[in-house]
Amino acid sequence: MGSWYLAQLDNPVDFSETTYVQMDDDPADVEVSSRGLVRHGELEAKHYQRLIEASRDRLADIELEFGVEKSRVDSINSQLYSALRDIYEKRDYFKILIRYRHSFVDRLLSEGEDVAKNVTEEFEKEAEANEQEYQSTADALEGKVELDREQKAKLKKLWKTLVRMFHPDQYDNDPEKRKTYEMLTQAINQARDRGDIALLEMIASNPTEFIRNQGWKAVELNDSIDIDELRSLYELLQKNILETIEALNHLKESPDYELYLLAAEDDLIIDRVIATQRSQLEVEVLELEAEASVLKDQVEELVGDVPV
Repeated sequence: MGSWYLAQLDNPVDFSETTYVQMDDDPADVEVSSRGLVRHGELEAKHYQRLIEASRDRLADIELEFGVEKSRVDSINSQLYSALRDIYEKRDYFKILIRYRHSFVDRLLSEGEDVAKNVTEEFEKEAEANEQEYQSTADALEGKVELDREQKAKLKKLWKTLVRMFHPDQYDNDPEKRKTYEMLTQAINQARDRGDIALLEMIASNPTEFIRNQGWKAVELNDSIDIDELRSLYELLQKNILETIEALNHLKESPDYELYLLAAEDDLIIDRVIATQRSQLEVEVLELEAEASVLKDQVEELVGDVPV
């Protein structure tokens, strides 16, 4: 045996195919090559595959928590918006009106009546845009309620599927395919933020069809076995985990979430908040209406009529 060992010292060893197995490696994961040596690439790939699966589970859990907490906040906001939309809309209308009456007077004095009358068209466009924004918000919040147990279970199952689509780095060398992955990820995140479970379910059930319906370039939603891509995927999942944790923390630090916590302890607090806010807004509207009236008188003195 000693003679054999000494003879082997003269034979070169290719260390590129060799790795040293530490005690914390799982023996079941160690594969032996034909020369009796563990291939480094194979072991590292298995290592990253385990990390990726753990990261996906972690991301799915955090996404679920974010979805649940956001549904609670959205439910409260829906109640407030429904009760206060009219007074908020009236307040904003007068703010726009006042700004444009000021603008009319300034242009009238500096550029003449013909130029000043352009303010009317600008005012009408902004007032219409403001009305559309309120309607869009109402549509987004319509029917928002806290998720029940069945919806939470469905959302958890969805995220287990959806997090497997988070690797747009797989096609770094193909800009069109990379763009598809980025847009798919964006669509998922936007649906999450809106609490659109139906859309999340549609994407998860058939992502290929969803991509095709958007007119995006087709991609394969399969994991690579390339070590560099596995490493990149793991890093991307870590980035998504951190971003979701930050979004969750931001939500929990918001006044809206604080109101949800208070409402969970006191059923009547929402009614009191609505009454208080409406009272404050009514005072503000009266002040704005008075200011708008003063500006109207100024415009009438200058040109005889009030275009805005």
